[in-house]
Amino acid sequence: MKCIFYCASLFLLASGSVFAQKSRMNVFLQQNELMFNVSYNNRPVIENSSLGIIMDNCPYGKNIKSFSETESSDESIRSYLANGVHNSFYVDVKEFDDGIAFRYRIPANGPKCVYGESTSFVFPSNTTAWYASGPFQYGWHQIYQERKTDNIEGELLAPPATFLTQEGIYAAITEANLFNFHGAVMYCTAPNKIQFG
Repeated sequence: MKCIFYCASLFLLASGSVFAQKSRMNVFLQQNELMFNVSYNNRPVIENSSLGIIMDNCPYGKNIKSFSETESSDESIRSYLANGVHNSFYVDVKEFDDGIAFRYRIPANGPKCVYGESTSFVFPSNTTAWYASGPFQYGWHQIYQERKTDNIEGELLAPPATFLTQEGIYAAITEANLFNFHGAVMYCTAPNKIQFG
């Protein structure tokens, strides 16, 4: 059996800080949907947001029957098992002083097709964003623009995109170490809500 891996990273930095800060990612169930939030030095960076992907027309992350922390071969990684109505998968989380990384680990016998992404990042209101937006005629080489996340909707954001919360915390969303998965793009699907696509 092989696994399909997908990994996203969120790097955090507080402006004016001289000492190490702690990043925390909480994974939980809310109305049978897998959710997460991120804090940095106990200050919110990502508010309650969805986790999951759509594989073979099945929504991994929704209709979860059971959810629990599991043993991990790496002590620095927290691993969670989510059992859905028609699927089971893992979410692995690693926290650093200056960011978090998480990945989906999906057991697979044979080929699988990823149709979409439901992972989202909901920022606090009045967060500043710097990002390149499409159409991308020459790859990812575009002029970066600066806007408030409250005023971005229906736009493509090229990773990495950088954000600054009103609390003075910088965040950058990107992806890394993909196995059997294509590169992702981000869309602002609603004010303050960035979603992988």
